[in-house]
Order: sequence, then C-alpha cells, then structure tokens
Amino acid sequence: IINNTAQYLAALGTPRVPEGATPPVITTEVADRVAPHLDAIFTRIANQEQIDDLAREFASKCRATPGQVLKFILYVSQSARQTAENTKPTGGFPVMPPLPIRMPAPLPVIPIEE
Repeated sequence: IINNTAQYLAALGTPRVPEGATPPVITTEVADRVAPHLDAIFTRIANQEQIDDLAREFASKCRATPGQVLKFILYVSQSARQTAENTKPTGGFPVMPPLPIRMPAPLPVIPIEE
C-alpha cells in the first residue's frame, strides 16, 4: 500500500493528457520519414540508450510525434522477430512423417467345438 501511495504521489506532478488527444497512428508518411533513421535508432538502443529519449529526439527530426516514432520502432522490431521465428533452421534435415506399416491380414476366427 505504501508503494502504491508513493507511486500515486509521484505521478501527480506529471503533465495531464491534452484535451482531444488520440492514440498515435502510424501513417505511410510517418513510416517514410522514420524509416531512414532506423539503423541509427537500433544502434543506439543496442548501446543501452532509453527508447523514450530516442523517440523524443527523432520525433523532431522526422516531423512526427514521439508516440508515432515509438510505435513504429516497436512495429519494426516485432515484424523482424516474427520473420526470424518463421525462418528458424530445421536442424539439418526435415522431419519425415512415418510410413504406414503394412500389417498382415488378421486370421479368421475359427469357433471351438466342444
């Protein structure tokens, strides 16, 4: 409870969301402006720079909002991860399904006479 109260009090000083604000949307224009900077962005992320700081910095360079830049970075990284998962190596050879085994025909039932 103390931690929740401390987090709440710390959040009171943050600026409010502007009236009429909408979630960030990636348009083709935004993607075209951010895409040339992706190599630099991912290099700096690999160097442990904070992604929210990068989003703010590149937003001004790309004439986009920080939310749009961040959303596009996440979209590109998720797409790359899915592509890598779909092209995993098979271990050298594909696994073949087992061939059906031919069983001999069952013997006919012969009644026992008593």
